[in-house]
Amino acid sequence: MSEDKNKRPLWKFPWAYQEGFVVALGLLSIGLLLEASSSQSHNLNLTWPLNLVFGTGFTAFLISIYLLFRKNPIIKWLAGVPASISSISLIGFIVIFLGFFPQAPEQTPTIITTLGFNHVTTSWPFLFSVVYFMITLGFAGLKRIIPFKKNSWGYLLNHLGLWITLLSASLGSADLQRLTMDLHEGKMEWRAKDEHGHIIEMPLAIQLNDFKIDEYRPKAAIVSNTEGRLLPIGKPKMLLIENDSIEGRIMDWNVKILSYVSQGKRIDGRYEKVNEVGAGPAAKVEAVNRKTKEKITGWISCGSFMMQPESIKLNDAVSLVMTAPEPKKFSSDVKILTQSGKEAEAVIEVNKPFRIDGWSLYQLSYDARYGKWSPTSVIEIVRDPWLPAVYVGVFMMIFGAVYIIWAGKNKNINSKQ
Repeated sequence: MSEDKNKRPLWKFPWAYQEGFVVALGLLSIGLLLEASSSQSHNLNLTWPLNLVFGTGFTAFLISIYLLFRKNPIIKWLAGVPASISSISLIGFIVIFLGFFPQAPEQTPTIITTLGFNHVTTSWPFLFSVVYFMITLGFAGLKRIIPFKKNSWGYLLNHLGLWITLLSASLGSADLQRLTMDLHEGKMEWRAKDEHGHIIEMPLAIQLNDFKIDEYRPKAAIVSNTEGRLLPIGKPKMLLIENDSIEGRIMDWNVKILSYVSQGKRIDGRYEKVNEVGAGPAAKVEAVNRKTKEKITGWISCGSFMMQPESIKLNDAVSLVMTAPEPKKFSSDVKILTQSGKEAEAVIEVNKPFRIDGWSLYQLSYDARYGKWSPTSVIEIVRDPWLPAVYVGVFMMIFGAVYIIWAGKNKNINSKQ
């Protein structure tokens, strides 16, 4: 009898954690139902200036509601810990699906596409979880502002910074442009493609002056004659061809590099160094079987788009080959013209973008068929106008964390004195 008396009925104020998780479950269920009943091609993103209007209106609405009804038990609960925990749990649960399912459109409808798990960040459940989290975060911050206390600076910086970061990232996702442009040497290009392959004329034009690739040295390896797979399968052993006289053991064979040509062409039974388009690396090698002492000498080459690869057949089971050199660094020397009248010369490298007029240019790829002789360079062009606002929020969170640590140390020092 005493346990039944002490058990609080659901939805009786003040609300606690159980109501919070029921609300989270309800929002998730409604979101999944809307996702399942709506078209797969729906788009929940707002573009400029509608996203700015919505963000401003949403913020003003929350402030107004809190000022007018902050003593209401529901508002008090939304500003408290139970609501915050349930909102964090909901958004965390939904985000987990980003790692389980590929975020890409599928042609054949499945339960995954029906519930929106293949486009989580543009689904109804994700929208409801973000709005719920933003409401609890906003009310929790306003609770510390009204009335304001000096020791609340760190808390406010953290919460306000997180609010600005999430709001800017959510509203700005529709304004993010991520395009690719194929550049050809000596030609000016102003057309880019979006993720759907649609051609978009850009407010800037780019000319590829030169495309360069720095490559690692190739490697000598043994492959199966029947399957063409590197041996041993799973953990292939290879010998880096750094220079002449390099030697090492690959399985049952001692391999020695007698001579190496980084850019050569086969002439009269051997490879000579040439400065021609399509020339490839080659090495003269000596392979000695450790068991039978059989010695085999010859040339190996990975070839190129103009040269056939060459290998040495060691026996009926295996052959000695040269692997294609892996790119160490590739870059594009470009000339850029913008509609605003700017002109710039730049070298675009991987992870070293060039920025102009709000656009960031990244080195993305090249025509792998031609390797270092590729006449084409593919760059990625990105524009994210909301990124500065996201940075502001992140720095506010950092300053808030530093302030909390600093204030905590001072408090400990004063308490000891």
